Amino acid sequence: MVVRYIAVFGAKALRRGVLLSLVLIAPHLAGCSAEIRPRSFMQFMDDSIAREGTLARCNQDREATAGDAECINARRAASTLAARADEELREQREANSDVLRAAVRDREGYAQAAARRAEAAAQVTADAEFEAQWRVAQENVQATQLGYAEPSAATLDFIELPPSASVALPYVQLPASARRLELVPEPMLGEISLPAGIEYRDNANPTTGAAGSGS
Repeated sequence: MVVRYIAVFGAKALRRGVLLSLVLIAPHLAGCSAEIRPRSFMQFMDDSIAREGTLARCNQDREATAGDAECINARRAASTLAARADEELREQREANSDVLRAAVRDREGYAQAAARRAEAAAQVTADAEFEAQWRVAQENVQATQLGYAEPSAATLDFIELPPSASVALPYVQLPASARRLELVPEPMLGEISLPAGIEYRDNANPTTGAAGSGS
């Protein structure tokens, strides 16, 4: 009786233990089955470490891993990222090329503008020189036609002052003791009296002297 009870109780306990074990192991089995599933393309796009590790494993034997889902997803993700990098690099190069072309156009524009300014300045200088030469030539032609080469010097005109502008000399009263100085004119040649012994001879009329001496 006791042996039978033990056998029945042991069988029930065994079944309970097996069921309990299955209940406890079921989550772990589900997790293992989830981990066994191959990682997707998007997982490899987001996880660079998983992508590089899977590629390293798959590249060891490409023929054996040609049908591996993870290898396919990892290689696809790597190709997509490489294509994106190439596109970004191409756009960056095009942007740099546009900047360089714009800089070249600006530099050429500045050079052309400077050349135009220099040409305009040279033209202005040439026109001024031609105008000066033409003016000098015209002046020379006019001077030749008028009969002189240089303009006559400027002369000062006589300016007559009005009577009110004349300077009046002040009247000076001489003292009573002052003597008035009178100037006696010197005698002319005809008024000079000759001594009696000197004969006067007129060269214009020689006979006059002879007549005078006879008388």
